[in-house]
Amino acid sequence: MEKALIGEDRRTPVPTFQPDMAVPPASEARGSLDTQMTSKLVWTFLNKTAPETIRDLRQGLEKLMASPDAGALVMHLANLGRSVHNLAGCAALAGLHDVARVATALESLLTELHDHPNHITAPSLRTVSDAVEFMNELFSKGSPGDTLAAEPGNVLVVDDEPLCRRAVTQALEMTHLSSVIAGDASSALQSATGTVFDLIILDVGLPDMDGFELCRKIRSLPNNRTTTVIFVTLRNDFRSRAQSSLSGGSDFMTKPFLGIDLGVKALIYVLRSRLVQR
Repeated sequence: MEKALIGEDRRTPVPTFQPDMAVPPASEARGSLDTQMTSKLVWTFLNKTAPETIRDLRQGLEKLMASPDAGALVMHLANLGRSVHNLAGCAALAGLHDVARVATALESLLTELHDHPNHITAPSLRTVSDAVEFMNELFSKGSPGDTLAAEPGNVLVVDDEPLCRRAVTQALEMTHLSSVIAGDASSALQSATGTVFDLIILDVGLPDMDGFELCRKIRSLPNNRTTTVIFVTLRNDFRSRAQSSLSGGSDFMTKPFLGIDLGVKALIYVLRSRLVQR
């Protein structure tokens, strides 16, 4: 398997925090006792739990990539799953709901890979690695809150096949993301003209316009000029991948896809979009 998936060039440093971030003495603290306790939980989580957990997860990923056989692979997936489960609980207690949301979704993906090793692929392992690194980005921001609490992530799904549309929307539902569906390019353009989306998921083989051309047109719209676009298609050749990038696509997945894999990937993109907008 590709060790490069978690190479140093793809990592952000584990955040470190200065002494002046220490919790103030109780006599100086303001607000309710609950507020003081929450502040202490966040400080402890960010300064102790988070850096240690990220290092453990990165080491676990390295062991996973180097697994000599199926037995070792399954064992390392189980260990990663337990670590991520504990992380999700600690993040929720500390009020870091975005981290908890990503960790919970990642735990579901790890469980799926553990229970069905035939679903383990280079792309699915890349999603695992991306989720770990994105959680580290969230830790570095260090601010409690729930980015999607006021308004759930809004995703445009474009595919002319009803079964494919349903498969994508079900994948999004696994990570509690809402979606708007379009069965052709014209409907998709109409939606993208009037609505700002957090993410757009495009098929390539549409009846009235191919997905690459549609992506270029969407990129010309003020509302979604910078919206992340994931191509989900039956095509898996180099030319299609190149066209996806040239037309403004951000990512590329092939059908059939693992639902929770797409769900985790979509959640990361949606949260990152919202954080950039802050």
